[in-house]
Amino acid sequence: MSKVYYYAKGKNKWEDIQWKDPVSGILLPKNAEKIVDLSGGSSHALYLYESGKLLLCDNGQAYETKFEEENEKVLKFTSGFHHSMILTTSYNIYAASINQSGQCAIPNRKDIRPPAKVTWFDENGLNVHDVICGVTNTFFLCRKKNESQEMQGDGYLLYSCGFQSRNGNGTETHLQIPTYVTKNVERLFTGNYSYHFFIIKTNGDLFASGEGSNGKLGNKKQTFEKTLCPVNLPQELTTDDLLDLQCGSHHSLLLTPSGEMYACGSSSSTGLNSDVSEFTKLTKLSDHFITKISCGRTYNFALTSKNEIFCWGTEMGNMNSMEPRKMELPDYESFSNIQVKSSSFLPFLYEAVHQSLSVDLINLLNSEKFADLCIHKVNVHKVILQCRIGLEPNNIKQIFEEHFTKSEFESVLQWVYGEKRFGLELDKKMKQYFDIPNFNSKKLINDISKLYNDEDSKDFTIKIKNNDDEDDEDEDDEVFEEIPVHKCILYARSGLYRDMFQNIQTETNEVQDYSQKSFESLEIIIKYFYIENIHLTADDDPQLVVDELEDASEYYQLSNSGLFNGFLKNIKRQFKL
Repeated sequence: MSKVYYYAKGKNKWEDIQWKDPVSGILLPKNAEKIVDLSGGSSHALYLYESGKLLLCDNGQAYETKFEEENEKVLKFTSGFHHSMILTTSYNIYAASINQSGQCAIPNRKDIRPPAKVTWFDENGLNVHDVICGVTNTFFLCRKKNESQEMQGDGYLLYSCGFQSRNGNGTETHLQIPTYVTKNVERLFTGNYSYHFFIIKTNGDLFASGEGSNGKLGNKKQTFEKTLCPVNLPQELTTDDLLDLQCGSHHSLLLTPSGEMYACGSSSSTGLNSDVSEFTKLTKLSDHFITKISCGRTYNFALTSKNEIFCWGTEMGNMNSMEPRKMELPDYESFSNIQVKSSSFLPFLYEAVHQSLSVDLINLLNSEKFADLCIHKVNVHKVILQCRIGLEPNNIKQIFEEHFTKSEFESVLQWVYGEKRFGLELDKKMKQYFDIPNFNSKKLINDISKLYNDEDSKDFTIKIKNNDDEDDEDEDDEVFEEIPVHKCILYARSGLYRDMFQNIQTETNEVQDYSQKSFESLEIIIKYFYIENIHLTADDDPQLVVDELEDASEYYQLSNSGLFNGFLKNIKRQFKL
């Protein structure tokens, strides 16, 4: 269940997108199912609905996207300033909107409405595994259709098209068809209002290309780089420490798994004292653990582990500031993800996701805390892998290391921990080795919920004092009740326990809860960590539960307090409390 908001700069507040596209002003279908994702440019926007329908709002009209293949679904969509690209589960690419610089990869067409299929990749024997839009360029991560992964090696082939000199391959003319840039690419980063990009290769090297003014390429220069140039990170970092890298028009922002940020480029965008041409640590939010970053043209957003959103930079209306400023969130809502989803000046678009389980587990994966299995040099958690895939951990390890590349395994992990879909080719390969009929329809919440009743795999105990013995003055005779749990679930779901685990020995297998809550209320909270819902039994006193849990989201530092408090509101309404 999710809801999408945008920040209305003129009104200086968040507003729920319901029936009107704030970018183009086009009326959206009324009484339609919920919007689950969006992307847009200066004058167009794409909306994805729960049913899988994808709507393009552009040129004063709304166009529904029609895919050519049966059962073809949206895997990802991304936007630049004037164009959008759509990747499907069949590895097909569709393009939409303005194509004046060739950024849509469909030659000799300036306007593309409704979205149309890009045929060049089929014609040249390539599957597209990822697509990323810059302001007027598009980048494609591909593999050859008729060659095994063993023959091609790890990583992807990088192709690009669009505006001259910004494609990374040295060309000085607009490219209307995708053109080869380099191979062995693991990840690519750019922004929808960015004139530069970064790639990480499979050997861990970092490269940048494009406009380098203000030092935003991080290569100790301020020059325009038409080809790929190496970038050296600070000594304390490697590309393994690069959780995210966001690009604005005049700056770049980097996030590490330890919640720290580094930046380079224009001081008016980064908030640093001066322009810097190498990645420099930001200290202004050093007392917060940052879980998500996002860059606009000249501004930034940071989401903390305590569900706070900070913004800084320029072109933010009343929120302009070089010092990070905390933003007010909608009532009873909590943002577990934030993205600049449009390059438009008015307004700025973001995504608010109610269901926070996938975000919490992805953060757990990135932290590697309590990971107890290593596959392809990636540390993972046996209990989560087993509940999602169904085999014994050692068998899973053997299959992935013998038959899957590291990049394929990392794509699977995004599904295991974050329910992110993968493409048709990888889906077929997974079905070949694992007895699951449809991976992309297998729900994360259902699998993690089953862990709640899996007593054998639980490796930690929370002890709570029996309230009936609170008058007993002899501490040696105190009676405790116990709730068994999984360490990794506690760490992922609660900031309180996350902080606690940072300060106690890893081998510790029990802890006392000092919240003064009843055993029944604590059990409801622990169960919520697994099932992301609040269920009362016939023996529960609704008033007592509501009274005791009123401050639970704040005390246990839940990553989505809005969802938890929403369930409490439903209980109040149900029992007329």
